[in-house]
Amino acid sequence: MIPFFRKLRKQLADDNKPLKYLRYAIGEIVLVVIGILIALQINAWNAKRIDVQKEKEYINRLTSELKKEISSFKDLQTEYEDRMSGLERIVSIWESNDPTILDSTQYKTDFFSPNFIIPWYSEPVTWTQLQFTGDLSLIKNREIADALFVFYEDVKKVSENFDQSAMAVVLESRIFSGNKVIHALNAHDLGSTLNDWRNGKESKWGPKFYEQAWNVREELMVMYKRLMVVCSVQIVYFKSIIDSGEKVLKKLEASQGNTSENDPMKTN
Repeated sequence: MIPFFRKLRKQLADDNKPLKYLRYAIGEIVLVVIGILIALQINAWNAKRIDVQKEKEYINRLTSELKKEISSFKDLQTEYEDRMSGLERIVSIWESNDPTILDSTQYKTDFFSPNFIIPWYSEPVTWTQLQFTGDLSLIKNREIADALFVFYEDVKKVSENFDQSAMAVVLESRIFSGNKVIHALNAHDLGSTLNDWRNGKESKWGPKFYEQAWNVREELMVMYKRLMVVCSVQIVYFKSIIDSGEKVLKKLEASQGNTSENDPMKTN
């Protein structure tokens, strides 16, 4: 295209000899400017195409990871519901006037409930990458970007609250139950009894363990009831996080044309 205009310009310049060199120079400048503008336009178009592709890739990754996170939160909610049930069972036994243990395996599992309550937060990989690389601006749908920001901030706040407050109750319960009950067994007995328990054996978990737990049940109940509060609060938080996450997931899927945001989300 440019060679054609250059040839045409030269022919026109030749018709007027005195001005041909001036015309030729001006024409060269104009052609260079046109070439630069075309190149800039092509570069801008190519950069926009790359950004659109990167945005799609980020949306796909955010969608995939959010699905896994929601599934993980559901598992955590179930886990805390199980811990809650275990704490209720053992407190009910301690509140009774009958120290008889009908299901020793269940009793031991419930007794060690504090050991199963642990920090659960995991840094969201894609969302963190978007923020630290500055690529968050690639997400053109501001409603989705804002919803993701609110969701992940809420998750982090719940986690921080758990780490700062709830874990103190958990650790206190672990230390107390360990000092008052487990340490009542000597080191050799403790090692053998734990090994027997893992192998489904019962004999070494005889009267000494159960008797010691029964003797300090009043103090244990206070702590285990506090753990029940911890579990109940976490269950509520997880439900809220799951509901919020599923709403954000619907927005992400709707932006990909996979589903309508107003349609009920299909879950496995």
